[in-house]
Order: sequence, then structure tokens, then C-alpha cells
Amino acid sequence: MEIRFAKIAALLALALSSTAGLADELNYNVYHLTAEAQQRVQNDLMKVTLSASHEANRAADAAAAVNQQMQWALKRARAKKPLTVSTGQYQTTPVYQNRKIAGWRASQQLHIESDKFSVLTDMLGELQEKLKLDAMQFVPKVQTRRQTEDKLVVEALNQFKTRAKLVASTMQASKYDVVNLSINTGDYRPPIPHMRMDMMAMKAEGVASPAVEAGSSTVSVSVSGGIQLRHD
Repeated sequence: MEIRFAKIAALLALALSSTAGLADELNYNVYHLTAEAQQRVQNDLMKVTLSASHEANRAADAAAAVNQQMQWALKRARAKKPLTVSTGQYQTTPVYQNRKIAGWRASQQLHIESDKFSVLTDMLGELQEKLKLDAMQFVPKVQTRRQTEDKLVVEALNQFKTRAKLVASTMQASKYDVVNLSINTGDYRPPIPHMRMDMMAMKAEGVASPAVEAGSSTVSVSVSGGIQLRHD
């Protein structure tokens, strides 16, 4: 029995020694590199957020008024096929005066997006008769961003290989192996949206449509990883 245990212990020691040796081999002459590729792309999708709100003495009256405003807005926005329309946050909150509830305020958001900027800006001119424009943003469409990212992945990987070869050559290594590699996509930086609006300029049918400029965004892909130099 003791002989058997001795053999098992010897095998375990050998296995641990081999594992430690393998770990030392993997961690020897390892260099960490990072490469990045980026490109400016045109913002081809416009997103806006509007809100309907109303105050009344009773919460039910405030909610009813907001529902009426939202139904009016949805009817007009849905009639334009290039527009994608969805409702957002809905809330009813008390209005205080002298630490007592003096009334109620109800509000609801409306989100609209489209790649037809002129259609959406015209619609904004109509909807601002009863709704308030809260936010406007221009971004690349998902398909546009993904196509750009695919090209940037290839470019970033080629940059990584170039740097790896440069490191190997500088350190007088015969070759290198990639130990690990990670690719980070989905990083884009839209510019601050520019919106010029003259709220005092009124049309007969509603508020003047805003003048907009979509601009562009920066899409970037980064590659990072480790290489192990070989001196064969």
C-alpha cells in the first residue's frame, strides 16, 4: 500500500512540475501590444424625443389631457411611413405648494427616428403645436456602423501584426506566437448635436421646423493581446 501511495505521489509531483514548466514557458518573453483603427462615418439616422405634459387639479384630468395629446401626435406621426414611432416614459407626479399637494402633472415621451431627415423635421414642425421637443441626436445606423467595424477589424489586426513583427525584429527574435488576443468593437463617438431653432418663428400651421446638420461620428476598433518571442 505504501509503495502504491509513493507512486501516486511521484506522478502528482511530475504533473505539477510539468504544469509549472509549461506556465513558465508561456510567460517567458511575452510582450503586450495594442493597435487601433478608426474612421469617420456619416450619421445617417436621426432620433428625436418629444414629450406631452399637462397640469390639473386632479391626476385623472392631467392624465386624460396627456393621453389626448399623445393620441393626436401618434396619429400624425404614424401616417408618415419613413418614420419609426414608439412611446416612452409615462409618469404622473404631484405638484406641491406650501408643502401640500396643489395639483398633478402628467407627462409622456414620444420617440421618433428616421433616415429621411426632411420628413422628420417637417413632422417636428407639426408636433410642436402640442408637444415639446426634448432631445435630438444623429447617429450611424446599425448596418452602417457594423460594415465600418468589419473593415476596421481587418485594419487593426494588420496593425497588430506589423507591430508584433517590429517588436520581434527589434528584440532579435526569430519569430513570435500570439498568446492571447481581444478585439473591442462597438465604440463610436457621435458629435455634440447641433440644432438651430427659432421658437418665436411660427407658421400658420405650427412651429417652424428646426434646421439640422447630421455631421459624422468616429467609429473605432481596438485590438490588444500578448505575443511570445522565440529565439530558435
